Amino acid sequence: MTRLFLTAVLLLALIGSSCGSGAARPALPIGEIVAVRTAGGEGVLWGPPGAADPATEVQVDGTSMAGTVRSDGSFRLRFDSLPETMTVRYLRGGVQRQAVITATALDARVTARVCSTGSGPNDMLYFGGWLFVANALDNTVTRYTPAGEGAGQFGLPQAASPSYLGIGADGFLAVVCNGSNTVVPLDASSLTRLYAPDLDYALSDPGIAFPCPSQPAVVGRQIFLPCSEIATFAPTTYAPGKLRWLDYTPAPGAPPDAHEFITTGLNPQFTAYDAQSQRLYVVSSGDIQFDESFVPHAQSDSYLDVYSFAGGALVHEDALDLGLVGAGRIALSPDGHTAYIGNSLDGGLYRVDLQAMQVLRGAANPITLTASFTFISDVAYTPDGRWVLATSFNTDELYVLDPATDEVNPGPYPGPFSLSIDPHLLAGCANVEVTPRAGSSGKYDAYVLLGVANAIARVELF
Repeated sequence: MTRLFLTAVLLLALIGSSCGSGAARPALPIGEIVAVRTAGGEGVLWGPPGAADPATEVQVDGTSMAGTVRSDGSFRLRFDSLPETMTVRYLRGGVQRQAVITATALDARVTARVCSTGSGPNDMLYFGGWLFVANALDNTVTRYTPAGEGAGQFGLPQAASPSYLGIGADGFLAVVCNGSNTVVPLDASSLTRLYAPDLDYALSDPGIAFPCPSQPAVVGRQIFLPCSEIATFAPTTYAPGKLRWLDYTPAPGAPPDAHEFITTGLNPQFTAYDAQSQRLYVVSSGDIQFDESFVPHAQSDSYLDVYSFAGGALVHEDALDLGLVGAGRIALSPDGHTAYIGNSLDGGLYRVDLQAMQVLRGAANPITLTASFTFISDVAYTPDGRWVLATSFNTDELYVLDPATDEVNPGPYPGPFSLSIDPHLLAGCANVEVTPRAGSSGKYDAYVLLGVANAIARVELF
């Protein structure tokens, strides 16, 4: 079933990703050595690439801890109990150096509630310095500054249930409404309609119980909309999935030109567009069914469809069988060569080489973030390509992964960030968006939508 319905089953309240390639990584400021502690006292001492001379030893005074510097000049020492303050000795440029390091609490980098959202927030994106949230239960799209200040709201008809958002480079904001089965184009800068209401695109599919429009990609004023095409409920059966191409470009005062493509797999839900290669990627999760305990299981393979989009035409290029994995959200590397795909059924990620169209980490060797009962609700790269972020819905955690090695909790991260607001209540980590940190060049913050707590959290990344 779609992510929207997975969320509904889990919450009963909401409607409805081989080893690293070894690619070059951006350089960090030399000497930014940090120590980071978890709430339980475990922690890491970390020096970024260039922090010390390769193949030399790093020592921590007063402890037996020591480690060898890697070939790139980085080092990482893990402590079961990290001192709050420590003196670190190391060589750089052949000179013996020492630094007094005070440990940072991992939790101190989390603001669990930057702001409250509307009711039933189901999707979030960042554009133009604002965060946009689709509130499925109160039929609004709201806009916030990164500081959490309200910056406008657009209201939709009762039961429209705005559930997914997509945006183009010029601020063409597509709002996908799962209640009314419509797509509403808005101007992101003013949060107003671009066209009259009769130019909203209404999905109509005779013989289908629910077209189930999902997360779109937007290129200019063209919307690429995956639709799961649920044929029947109780039991849930799927018709062939569809990708709808809605083009508002030819005649701004007329309904969009609409084209349909049948996806390779069942239940297409998620998209990603690479502007460099002009390729569109569509993830089909496959047939998802629930057992008597409401635990989801994949009944057919997931697929990644690849379309080329150039010269005003959309051409299906390739399809990759991901296996019986329940694939979910997709994130493209900044160079467009790699994709990480979240697992909609458990706490794992998959990795795909988009040039060779090859699964590097798949059903046989997934990247496991957590063994706890959960699903990965979103995946995102930081703009510099240094980290991959993934949200775990049921455990209220944000995980960091190093795409150069596929290491989970790498570098300065001793563990995942906990985004729980109340230890007895689920916050429901959903979308993650990465923004530049105000006043700090080269630094980023991650904003996470908390779908159950009706809030947005902020995490200061290293």
